[in-house]
Amino acid sequence: MTEDCRTAQKPAGNTGLLDGELAWRQHDGGHEDRTNMKHFIKWANKLLGHTPPKPATQ
Repeated sequence: MTEDCRTAQKPAGNTGLLDGELAWRQHDGGHEDRTNMKHFIKWANKLLGHTPPKPATQ
């Protein structure tokens, strides 16, 4: 990204920027973390090269 972060326009709500080494996602619903966690866990796993274990079958 080449824009100045102080003047650049944010993307629309519920749009993630999760393709680089830094991640950003704005969600609806006020200040809380749980809405974005599934997106950031997936982003972190990709960045760290981690493959989560498959759920156990019963």
